[in-house]
Amino acid sequence: MIDTAPLDIEETKLILDEPISDDQKITLLKRKDEEVSVAGSLYSYKVIEHILRYNYDDNDLPYLISTYESALDPIRQITVEKCVLSITEVLSMNTVLDSGLYYALIGNHEIALDAKLELFARQISALSVSEIMVSLNILGLSVYCALFTRRQVIVVRNSFSVRILEIFKSRGWKFTVKDQIDGTIRIFGKSLS
Repeated sequence: MIDTAPLDIEETKLILDEPISDDQKITLLKRKDEEVSVAGSLYSYKVIEHILRYNYDDNDLPYLISTYESALDPIRQITVEKCVLSITEVLSMNTVLDSGLYYALIGNHEIALDAKLELFARQISALSVSEIMVSLNILGLSVYCALFTRRQVIVVRNSFSVRILEIFKSRGWKFTVKDQIDGTIRIFGKSLS
């Protein structure tokens, strides 16, 4: 039986490590508004899910990102939600993401296109040509896929088209760009695979 006397958060954390049922641990957590870290914990999936929903520690984001591949689906979904809410922090980590997390983020409608392009730029070194083409399709930039078959692409010169070209150059790909009178650019792929 759980005593109803109030416990401070440190006492609660100590009890969470004790061999009591998950339901008892969750009952304790429901009484707390404070953050509880799951990084490196041995809590059950059920307790971790509750903590991430109601007692989330912002400092756990790098841990959630690094364990995404091995996490169960509900924890993965929560990780995506936390990454969307903290996309600036995710971008500042400057790390290659697990491919499942990467695709979930670039396909998320709540993230702005410029942030998605930054994710793409950080991920591109870890992507195969086919994965890059999938990424471009998800980003709504499928017109650039033609470069991989040595065809030309004509796009409006704007910050997005310039950023895409910068990203491709960072991979060492060679192409020719010709400015057109009408404000478009004509891009010819030479070596993009």
